[in-house]
Amino acid sequence: MRSQGIGRKLEELFRQGLGASTPSILNDDANSSAPRPSLWTLPKACFRCFWVDIAAMIPTRLALVGFTYAQTFLFTRAINYLSHQERLENNTGYGLIAATFIIYVGIAVSTALYQQQITRIMTKLRGALITMIYDRMLVISDGAKKDGAALTLISTDIDTITRVLGELNESWARIIEVAVGIGLLYRQVGAVCIVPVILTLVATQAQTWVSKRIGSRRKDWNAATQKRVNTTAAVLGSIIRSRCLMTPASGLLHSLRISELRMLASLSHFIIGLNAIAVVPSVWAPVATFVVYAIKARIDGSVGLGISQAFTSIALLNLVTTPTAKLLAIMPLWAQCLGCFERLQQYFELPLYQDPRSLATTSDIFEPNSNTEGNNESGIEMISLQARGTQATPLIICSNMDVSLSTDGPIILTDVNLEIKPGSVTAIIGPTGSGKTILLKTLLGEALILRGKTTVPTKSISYCSQTPWMVNTTIRGYIAGLNLGTMAVDDFWYNTVVHACDLTRDIASLSDRDNTQLGSKGVSLSGGQKARLALARAVYARKELILLDDVFSALDVNTVEVIIRRLLGQNGLLPRLRSTVIIVTHSHKVIRMAEQVIVLSKDGRIANQGRPNLSLELELQSSAADGSSERTNTDAVQVAKIQAPKGPSTEDKEDLARKTGEWRIYKFYFRNFQKKYLAMFIACSMGAAFSSRFSQVWLKWWTTDDGSNIGFYLAIYAFLALAQTCFSNLNMWVVFLKMIPDSAISMHQTLLATVAGAASSVFYQTESGAILNRFAQDMYLVVGTLPTSLIASGNTLCETIASLAMISTGASYMGITIPFVILVIYLIQKVYLQTSRQLRLLEIEARGPIYSHFLETIEGVVSIRAFAWEEEAKETDNRLLDIAQSPYYLLSCIQRWLKLVLDLIVAALAVLVVALAVSQRGTTSAGLLGVALTNILGFSQSLTRLVTEWTTLETSLGAIARIRSFATTTKQESSTVTHEATQDLVTRGAVVFSGAFAKYTSDLGAYDLNNVSFKIAPGTKVAICGRTGSGKSSLMLALFRLLPLRHGNIFVDGTDIKDVNPGVLRRSIIAIPQHPFLLPGTVRENLDPENELSDAHLLAAIDKVHLLELINSRGGLDTDIDQQSLSQGQAQLLCLARAVLRKSRLVVLDEATSSLDAETDAVIREVLNTSFKDCTIISIAHRTATILESEIVIMMDAGSVTAIATPDELRASNAQFKELCGLV
Repeated sequence: MRSQGIGRKLEELFRQGLGASTPSILNDDANSSAPRPSLWTLPKACFRCFWVDIAAMIPTRLALVGFTYAQTFLFTRAINYLSHQERLENNTGYGLIAATFIIYVGIAVSTALYQQQITRIMTKLRGALITMIYDRMLVISDGAKKDGAALTLISTDIDTITRVLGELNESWARIIEVAVGIGLLYRQVGAVCIVPVILTLVATQAQTWVSKRIGSRRKDWNAATQKRVNTTAAVLGSIIRSRCLMTPASGLLHSLRISELRMLASLSHFIIGLNAIAVVPSVWAPVATFVVYAIKARIDGSVGLGISQAFTSIALLNLVTTPTAKLLAIMPLWAQCLGCFERLQQYFELPLYQDPRSLATTSDIFEPNSNTEGNNESGIEMISLQARGTQATPLIICSNMDVSLSTDGPIILTDVNLEIKPGSVTAIIGPTGSGKTILLKTLLGEALILRGKTTVPTKSISYCSQTPWMVNTTIRGYIAGLNLGTMAVDDFWYNTVVHACDLTRDIASLSDRDNTQLGSKGVSLSGGQKARLALARAVYARKELILLDDVFSALDVNTVEVIIRRLLGQNGLLPRLRSTVIIVTHSHKVIRMAEQVIVLSKDGRIANQGRPNLSLELELQSSAADGSSERTNTDAVQVAKIQAPKGPSTEDKEDLARKTGEWRIYKFYFRNFQKKYLAMFIACSMGAAFSSRFSQVWLKWWTTDDGSNIGFYLAIYAFLALAQTCFSNLNMWVVFLKMIPDSAISMHQTLLATVAGAASSVFYQTESGAILNRFAQDMYLVVGTLPTSLIASGNTLCETIASLAMISTGASYMGITIPFVILVIYLIQKVYLQTSRQLRLLEIEARGPIYSHFLETIEGVVSIRAFAWEEEAKETDNRLLDIAQSPYYLLSCIQRWLKLVLDLIVAALAVLVVALAVSQRGTTSAGLLGVALTNILGFSQSLTRLVTEWTTLETSLGAIARIRSFATTTKQESSTVTHEATQDLVTRGAVVFSGAFAKYTSDLGAYDLNNVSFKIAPGTKVAICGRTGSGKSSLMLALFRLLPLRHGNIFVDGTDIKDVNPGVLRRSIIAIPQHPFLLPGTVRENLDPENELSDAHLLAAIDKVHLLELINSRGGLDTDIDQQSLSQGQAQLLCLARAVLRKSRLVVLDEATSSLDAETDAVIREVLNTSFKDCTIISIAHRTATILESEIVIMMDAGSVTAIATPDELRASNAQFKELCGLV
């Protein structure tokens, strides 16, 4: 069954557990008075979903219990046979050999079958939970405080659940094993068998006390991990435009890592305590049992321990205490698993998307007419689309609406009344924070209507958000929605839309045309290209209603006029479709095309509405600004330059090629540890193994003594147990509290340094999900699986060596076979590692697209719901998940194969040792056979654990290999620094470009900057103008060393920037990008990341940008903020306040006011004219007023400077300038 089917079944059972047969559509506080569902609701639903599979594995597990305890009867008979307590018959000897074969082969086969059944259940559960998370992500309210939890849930919590539940399922079988073992032990030592039971109960009580205190600490650690991963995702998502803040961002991420490890250390203390208590029965049960038995024998005057009795009891105690210890260890596992289930259930209980809109019934359905009439100006035949009838009633009606994002949030829109006619164009304008975007979201059903009503004709709407939602697909697939649908492309309509959105020339210039990959989050696009592609997608969908959120602010005047004419003009595409268009805008050109203008006031009320006539002129001037030109990010590069990654990454290929036990990987890992702690770890592992195995030799000496020195033997036996306990606990203390923090901090710093210093091309060419995987999954392995495997491998290696020594001493002929066994094990493990690595590579490769799809969905869930693409999005997720499940399952299967082969080898060893003992009775004694058989039993466990844990260690070291590869192979920025510059690099603000040639790639072809030369005097206000692709953004990227120069030089205050450290250069220049970037944290942390300024300075800067009242109303400087808690304009003003606090004489603005209202634009211009009046200001100009206010204008075209002059000079003589500014 596909994951989709299992996921739907599990979701239905979960709903039934919540007491509802259908999904509940809740607002934030809809059920605040109702009791919260039980935390067991989701675990119970999982059990009900898989109960048939669980029941099917019970017979196999019971068979394994029977074969396991049959070993004790074999030990008794074999030792008695060798000690001449039984008649010497060949048939008895052959029977022992046959019994050995049946028992150990039975153990191997039943173990393999049982573990395979567990693997199937866990794989199904994993797929079902991921499906549930994705499905729920599509219906969670946009205002819900989810903080990107879905990423952590699928990367950490589900992995933890699938790893832990297999152990938890063992609890019922281990209870049976303990009961059977106690009964058999009673036959050996009588009532003394109660001693290990009492010891176990005491340990259980102690562990219960500790377990009650571990859940909250694990939740704190998970929350800290989620906060770090989400913050990392935010930084990586804005890595180019946040390069100037990379130092404080790195500091923030480092502090979050320290905080996370502090939470882990608190958790580790309890984990160490739990493990220390858990091993008490296995270590101290033999000591306590034999001490009590010896005392009882002395009091009763009965016979002391015999050889057969002692070693059979040891075997039984091992078989009893091992499941008992694991039962005790289940307590923290239950706490851990329940914590993960609780986080999943809390996510599933988040308020769901509530569509408050009423759906109007209309017969006016718009369909393409098969006939065509007329051609457009470029010769592309236009489609004639007609309505079936004329609609007399409004298409959209909003009555007395009060709107908020949540029930406990502020009211954003108040008493809204409006009507939208069918086939009309409506413009919405207003100051920053007035609720323009919220009004569109209300029409989309994404906001909460507290009062009133809104009626729409359809719930399938074309929507372009303020920041275009981009996915990593081809241009053709993006426009046609192929990544979220299955329909074939209508080529004629596609070409028509591409032409109407003025994309024909852009696409034609690309080598792969419209098959060019956009890259993760569209990083290979400029702002104007993103906006036009998003607009094309909205038009291509041919919806009756189209909502556009300030899309034209990203375009230059010429492009805006062309697109408006082709889309909204009298013979435009949208009027011919009779589509109803509602657009948030600040452009007069768009407003003049509108049939209705809605003006929102700052308090969220409709101040005026009507046709854009003279009666609205004053309000239009106060709410909208002139002109707009192409808005281009500082991270913009041309689409042609970058291709999205395909196939496995370089580090994954190197990980596959890595040899088993490759020393350079271990060296890279071990160098993160202090040598003294590494030495302590080795010493403790050896000490614990020696104490454990030598106690068996001591027991053999004790049982063959005459009983006169019983006190001496007991004291040494107890001392060996104490030593083993101390060594084991000290080992865990060293690893968990010393080695893990050292390695975790060091490797995280390595990743941060690599990302901070990486060349910009790395982020264009690498999936953001792949880089995030280094910080999420690999960092989890560093503190989770890897150290646990290191402890287990080290301890088990020492135990295996000790067992070999014991076997060689007790059964000398067996020692001859050991080298051959080791050789066979080595060859099997080598083959296994190669196979498992290939499967691990496939699993990692298949997991990446799931992460990327989740990230894209989180960012575009509003658009997905608007276009009604939920089912298509689910199908994409299901397809990616089913692909990822195959290598995940096969990786578990190869592990099961390894365990089966190892168990069969142990079976062969057991048969061989019994056969040698039976056939060569004169060469050994009962005591030596007891030691040999006990160690064979221990050796089988140790050998299996050694290969398994070492393989897990080798597999987990893939994380270390990937980190190392990422750190060593990631292309870094040029660091040839000869100038020891500091923050005072910019003292005057002079900028000189001298014959600058720059190119994004090393391929042959035209330069992106072609022989650019100009000089900017200190204190000059410069505007850089040009059409899309003219090289404006490339010019800015080159100034910040984000685009490497091939030839020529750039000087800042006489210093060649190639001789300056890139970080110092970027910190020395104030950059205000088009899209504001805020670090998740407080207002104080965003304004003063280095914590160097006083509150007075911070408040003064906030007041200067007119945000003081807003910040104080939300709690002051220490209130938490992020990109979602502020409007676009408010976030931009806060970034401006941050710029005011910095000291530099050079300011660069990249379309910083392109999407802002006139009032916010005026605030920014006021600050620029006052706080930066003596500074050099270089602006990529977007508005006519800004261009005309500049002292110098630099005109760009095709990567070259075409004109440098004052605005008046260009206005008088340059036709291109006048056309660009709309002055003709």
